[in-house]
Amino acid sequence: MTTETAKEKATEIFNNDIAKRLYEFRTLYVDKSQRQAAKKLGITNAWLSYAESGQRRVRMDLVEKLVKDYDLNSDWLTTGKGKKQVKTIDKPTAASSLSSVHQEVLLIKKTLTIFEANLTHAYKLIETQGKVIEELQRQLAEK
Repeated sequence: MTTETAKEKATEIFNNDIAKRLYEFRTLYVDKSQRQAAKKLGITNAWLSYAESGQRRVRMDLVEKLVKDYDLNSDWLTTGKGKKQVKTIDKPTAASSLSSVHQEVLLIKKTLTIFEANLTHAYKLIETQGKVIEELQRQLAEK
């Protein structure tokens, strides 16, 4: 007789109602083909078959993937209450925030490059105008 640790209990869900709801959700939102759905979910076809028939426990990492990628309402999966799908609001993550910062830095670099080019052009115009003014002053002094 084996005993399950608290972690194992917390990371797996098991009952026939959940298995039926998993099957229903998969066929509606992931793929009608069990083989294609398993491929999309990164699990074996056999494992998905066992989970949907109630012979295997539904792992929490699978539930999390379904929530994240297919907007599964985990309350519906576990209790049968509510809508099957719930649109989740994207919460910023460190990776997405870093990506946003990187994009902003690239935009700032491009802006600075344009600014430097304009500044260089402005200096050249000022230099040219200074020479024109000096020439005009010289001409006026000669008169």
